[in-house]
Amino acid sequence: NFAMLRASFGLTAEGLGHLDEIVETLYAAIQSIRQKGIPDYIFEECRDMREVRWRFQSKEPSLDIALAMVELIQRGYGPDSLASGRFLLADPGEGRSIRAVVDALIVQLTPQRSQYTTLSPTFAPE
Repeated sequence: NFAMLRASFGLTAEGLGHLDEIVETLYAAIQSIRQKGIPDYIFEECRDMREVRWRFQSKEPSLDIALAMVELIQRGYGPDSLASGRFLLADPGEGRSIRAVVDALIVQLTPQRSQYTTLSPTFAPE
């Protein structure tokens, strides 16, 4: 599977001069999460918010629903979770928990495995 973390910062001209420090601070925060773990209330809040989204979803075109269900089938969702699979937060199966999947992902978030892009109107065209 493929996952991406995108972090975006709106910086002043002075902040742009401290870009390396900002990136170091981002990865220090990720390291702290890696060491301390994500608190249970975060997972509970995410689950609750997704349930609200499921209960109060807007009507979607039939073709969009059908394409989403095909994608869920390809990901291994069973018939009992096809309708709610895009909305509700559930354990991924195979004896794994959401927490275990997130923890495995956080371990991969390192500066060595990252790509950085800096955009600024102050940069001269090449």
